[in-house]
Amino acid sequence: MAVMDETTNRTTAAPATETATEAETEAATEAEAAPMAAGAAKQTVHFPSSDGKSIISGYLWMPDLADGAQPRALVQLVHGMSEHAGRYDDFARFLTGAGFAVCANDHIGHGGSASGDGYGYLPPDTGVQVMLKDVDAMRRTAQERVGADVPYFIFGHSMGSLVVRAYIAYFGAGVAGAVVCGTADKPAIVPLFGQCLIGAAALFRGWHAKATFFNNLANRTYTKEFRHENSPLAWISRNAENVRAYIADEITGFTITLGASYTLMKLGRIAMSHGTARRVPRNLPVLFIAGAQDPVGDNGRDVERAERRLHRAGVENVGLILYGEMRHEILNETGHALVYADVAAWIEEVLAESAARVAGAAGATAATDPGNPAALSEANGREA
Repeated sequence: MAVMDETTNRTTAAPATETATEAETEAATEAEAAPMAAGAAKQTVHFPSSDGKSIISGYLWMPDLADGAQPRALVQLVHGMSEHAGRYDDFARFLTGAGFAVCANDHIGHGGSASGDGYGYLPPDTGVQVMLKDVDAMRRTAQERVGADVPYFIFGHSMGSLVVRAYIAYFGAGVAGAVVCGTADKPAIVPLFGQCLIGAAALFRGWHAKATFFNNLANRTYTKEFRHENSPLAWISRNAENVRAYIADEITGFTITLGASYTLMKLGRIAMSHGTARRVPRNLPVLFIAGAQDPVGDNGRDVERAERRLHRAGVENVGLILYGEMRHEILNETGHALVYADVAAWIEEVLAESAARVAGAAGATAATDPGNPAALSEANGREA
């Protein structure tokens, strides 16, 4: 188990913070060769985007189930900026091994959902709403196939973590739990200032122009602590193979447009606000996870701030795990098997607690039901 900074219980009202040690991540590395659920059935799905012109490309991974059986849960994965849902295939197959169905879609301007506007374009006026509505459409599409009564969880990484933080505030009904991975959390003035700068640039160059200056500035800022590694993308991962794979993927790491940069700042303002936090259902379990050396989350400080914000907003079940030697892409880091296992274990805990509450409620109902012989006898005894 990881060494805990505060409390070992991730699913109580008290916020939980863990820091995974280097020894743990090294031990987890040995487990990474363990077979995933390679036989999981992967289906491709398509549906119209809420932008009115794009066709969303998505995936559904189904566990190997007996005839007529339902998955134990549905887990939706929400990818980050300048990547695509296909990068999560290994994690999805791992989750199917636990009996969970998994779904994910490419955002507009990404992967198979990129339209005539090309890779990296999001409309500045409606981009946030489009992503949220498309994620919700993917959820509904998957639920039609796995069953609407299957517990639904959502997991978002990087920009996807901001989407998830907004999603659980505005579409939180029926969500069994949310995992927020590799997030950021800044004062409102930071994304607002970013919107102003990007908007000014767009006045001269247009929203479809590449945000090269802002992209390079972000990379330089994030790589500052890793200059000795001589890689502009060292901040992504300490796993050199992961960085090489990121660079080699033709539909990953592209420079986004000014429209997408503006959308990201707008999304950040929404996701990081106290108003959004107060809209999250109070009984919704939320787990924050991140690398303790992830500059996107200010080496864990942003993540702790986001966790405290939800807790102050009254959300009762908020947990946090920081992985000591990991950077931004903890699902692809050296020792990522530990992250996989922690996420699966947390989902199992939430499912178990939910089942216990249902059983307790059923027991209480049976005990007070006048048609129950034991309850009737007890009532008669009281009357006597």
